[in-house]
Amino acid sequence: MTVVPSQVIEHYKQSRSLVSVTRDEIDSQTMQGFVIDHDGQWILFSYIYDFRPDGVVALRVSDLTSMTCRATDAFQRHLLEADGVLDEIDFTQSLPEGGIIEFLRCIPSEKVVILEAEAEENEVFMIGQNLQILGDRFTLRTFTGAARFEDELDEIDFDDVTSISFNTNYALAYERYFARAQKAEQFAAPKSDPRPG
Repeated sequence: MTVVPSQVIEHYKQSRSLVSVTRDEIDSQTMQGFVIDHDGQWILFSYIYDFRPDGVVALRVSDLTSMTCRATDAFQRHLLEADGVLDEIDFTQSLPEGGIIEFLRCIPSEKVVILEAEAEENEVFMIGQNLQILGDRFTLRTFTGAARFEDELDEIDFDDVTSISFNTNYALAYERYFARAQKAEQFAAPKSDPRPG
């Protein structure tokens, strides 16, 4: 397996090029997007799908088999710029000195996060809120496709995780649902009578 050199990753980060990324051992599909930051072990990748931003994905550098800016990518970047899509990409995000772990510690508890272990024989897909890091494990308050929270927290070893994503269109739909449900719950809660008894 070829590991993409850090100089190549840094070049594409600095040039803000639209790149195509492959992870041959994990996924037969090519991912397209922008390198936001990297630290030698992980990259922050602003994922583009059908000419629209689809969240931020943290990918393990060791899983990358290629990162290229093909003629198609260069042309499609011009389309994204002309359509104002580049203005929606937050190029200011960065990995702190503590790496991906410290970055994830700063994610708000209500943020819907997706953890995937794609290299396992039985692939793991976890979606939930309140991401916590306990030693070398992640815990997540996961929910079903019908937005019902599981009774117990799910756990996964950090070393098994191949991608971490948030602000995807999929995750944001659930975030908006939970925010509306919480507001409705607060609105429906009985209020104490302020008048003296």
